[in-house]
Amino acid sequence: MGRRWSREDEGQAQEEEEVVMGMFDTVNVPCPTCQTVAGFQSKSGDCLLMEYTLEEAPSDVLTDVNRHGPVTCEKCGTRYSVKLTVTTVVVVWTSEDEDDT
Repeated sequence: MGRRWSREDEGQAQEEEEVVMGMFDTVNVPCPTCQTVAGFQSKSGDCLLMEYTLEEAPSDVLTDVNRHGPVTCEKCGTRYSVKLTVTTVVVVWTSEDEDDT
């Protein structure tokens, strides 16, 4: 929490607590039964309040996509979550002279 100062009518400063909300990204995931879309929040990745479809979401965002899951579809009542599987991992060899960026 942050702090801020405000003035009351009498002109005296009074300390107040300021609620600071966390940043996240949203991945829109269709219900497997009726295709109604639900927003899954992720706190991994850059967390810039971006919104993605399941197909276009970056892999780092998808690693935390089930943080509030499973969800229940508001339309049909189906409970579902996202199953993330890694199909390909590539290891790249670099020389010691190359920059790490």
